[in-house]
Amino acid sequence: MMKISILQLLSTFCILLLLHSLPTSAFTRVDTTLQMSDGVKLSVAYFLPDDLAPKGGWPAILSAHGFAGSKNSNASMAQTYADSGYFAVTWSIRGQGRGGDVSLQSEGLFNWFTGEREMEDVREILAWMGSRTDVNAERIGMEGISQGGLTTWGAIINKFPIRCAITMASVPHYTESHAHNGCNNFFTQTILEVTRGGLVNMGPFMGDSIYNAYQLDQHDELLRLLQNKELIEKVNQIDVPVFAQLAWQDDLFGTASLFRTYRDSDFPMKMLIVPGNHGSINSWEGRMGQSLRFYRRWLRDDANETIMQPDSLFTFVDPSDGSYHSFSPDEFENWTPGTFGAKEGVRFYWNTSGRLTTEPPSEGVRFSLLYILNLSNGMRVFRTEPLEEPLTMIGAETSFFGSSTVSTWQGNVLLWDYNPADSSYRQITRGSWQSRDGGSERRVEYQLSPQLYTIQAGHVLEARVKVGMSNILGLKPDDEFGKIAYRPAQGGTTTISGSLEEPAYVRLLQPVGEGSSLVVSVDREKRANSIIDIRHDHDLLYVQTALVEEGMELEFVDLKGVTAMSIRVEGEISSIPLVNIPSGYWFVLLRVDGNIVGVEKVLL
Repeated sequence: MMKISILQLLSTFCILLLLHSLPTSAFTRVDTTLQMSDGVKLSVAYFLPDDLAPKGGWPAILSAHGFAGSKNSNASMAQTYADSGYFAVTWSIRGQGRGGDVSLQSEGLFNWFTGEREMEDVREILAWMGSRTDVNAERIGMEGISQGGLTTWGAIINKFPIRCAITMASVPHYTESHAHNGCNNFFTQTILEVTRGGLVNMGPFMGDSIYNAYQLDQHDELLRLLQNKELIEKVNQIDVPVFAQLAWQDDLFGTASLFRTYRDSDFPMKMLIVPGNHGSINSWEGRMGQSLRFYRRWLRDDANETIMQPDSLFTFVDPSDGSYHSFSPDEFENWTPGTFGAKEGVRFYWNTSGRLTTEPPSEGVRFSLLYILNLSNGMRVFRTEPLEEPLTMIGAETSFFGSSTVSTWQGNVLLWDYNPADSSYRQITRGSWQSRDGGSERRVEYQLSPQLYTIQAGHVLEARVKVGMSNILGLKPDDEFGKIAYRPAQGGTTTISGSLEEPAYVRLLQPVGEGSSLVVSVDREKRANSIIDIRHDHDLLYVQTALVEEGMELEFVDLKGVTAMSIRVEGEISSIPLVNIPSGYWFVLLRVDGNIVGVEKVLL
């Protein structure tokens, strides 16, 4: 007989105890297929809360995955929604889900992100969701990341029966996203890779037209194809609330396009811009919490949810320190770069000694960089002296002359933050421009990607000038953060210069005015009546209210929507010790019987 030691028994007992203590899922997953009206079967998964459905059915969320993914790509998000009381659905887009497991694969050919047939699939899935007795057909939201974000933009532009939408890592502007400033964006290599790898069963538009235009470097044809599929002119058709989530240096979709989307539309829009590149938004801390807040507001009619209040509609995260900056539509243009007009800024000139200086140079600058096709590219570095005081930027623009020994060449500028104290670097922003004019000299002027960033006092601004990029992933140098515009089709020597009369420079664009970081959850007329009057002195906060009622409470909420503490107001004037509240911007919500009746901000 096998003997079992006391240690083995204790180990087994501890494992069983641990398993017993783990939280159980409050949902059930069901995998199935849905047959579309053209006979194609799509692989679908739905996540059903285990509780009894409320009267009228569950609010529901349809979640669309990224390019070459499957219904499992968004499964963790769908599980979170089901755990929170939503009927959640994911599906493998037609022609996709081909990463290995055949149960994830959907039939058919994938032709375009917002193609006629692909959008009809969305319409039919929504109709199936709305026909279920356990789903409230009047309370369906939709979201998607990357390709799925484009699908979501298409659905709300076409006025599908969706009450609200969340778009992640996507903007409704194909031509600017994929072929901006004469450059082919990394989007084109993505198509090449998934086509070669058989990860997507491509239709003729993507598999032939787009593919061939890129392979042959027919940039005008690529532009024509993209413009024929354009969405940006149709965003004024949107009439539902949208929560757009994007990273500052998204490889495939630029924040400038998202800013223009807001400018050109009238629908209610919440915007969250975070550090990182294309894959960053899905892993950003707090994103799911904000998404759940958005759905509580629009799928559950939670009037006390403040995420869509006027003074917090736009939230930008500064990558230099992770600070949140939230502001209102009235301030939006002050915190976005020159898309909306001239901005304040500091101009740094390139000079022959490799310096960036605010004083115009006394002589022109000229240098040549070699680009070996598919292998390497030259680089020239320019640096400022350590800054005497912090400098906050919201974008940048550059200007120089360029010429080349080949007909197709690039001029790429990347900005870095260098800290001499510990010899560390942080990526700031970048911009790319490409010419196919035969190599003749021309003036090059363009904006770099928008970016909220604060270069601290004592730090150095560094500009790296390049004329191409490597085509081999293993040889990509560290100085190419993210995926800047895809390499030119020819190798050669490119000359960059600036004359004494027209110097080469990079100009940092800055916010206009102070801006703010706050939420207002009452209308402006009520706010003007000073429902709350706040001032603070040292470690005390003095609060005077125009209304005094039994049960009145003050709630302190940070920029992420997290409540730090709540305090009962005992009289018309109250002083509150601040020892437990960290410094920074806070929203102070005044509640009566649990309802918000006033909001003010305070900087501690």
